[in-house]
Amino acid sequence: MSITHNKPTLAQMGIELPPEDSKFSILLEGPPKQGKTHFATTMPDPTFLVADQNYKAHESHGVRFFVIDNWVEWEQRFRPAITQRIFPGDTIVLDTVSALFRKLERHLAKNNLALEGYQEWNHFRGNAIKLADDLNVARKPEGDHPGYNICVLT
Repeated sequence: MSITHNKPTLAQMGIELPPEDSKFSILLEGPPKQGKTHFATTMPDPTFLVADQNYKAHESHGVRFFVIDNWVEWEQRFRPAITQRIFPGDTIVLDTVSALFRKLERHLAKNNLALEGYQEWNHFRGNAIKLADDLNVARKPEGDHPGYNICVLT
């Protein structure tokens, strides 16, 4: 079922948002062209982090987005902006997490850590867990920042 033709709201989908002072996390999973990105545009004030090549969809929706070209850019540019609470918007949409993990895999291969052994896989796993932890922590209020809603697409 594709939801791209009629842009539903969360309420129309039967999903109630939590009270204003709490944040949510949502994972949207499915095959390409099913409307995950389109649906994520209905989140409160979304900012997209685009790790795949499909940023034209974001342009057509008129949403704020940044393209992540490689893992180093995630680590040095986007991760600090999120953890320091200076990233714009109320909702961070990571589109798509599997593409970001492919960038991590290429980064490790460039540094002679191709995913062939336990130690290399453990390094990959550690980075993936750190990403998930950072997004989870970003949901929590800090100082005068209320925290982010998190939406991950895969």
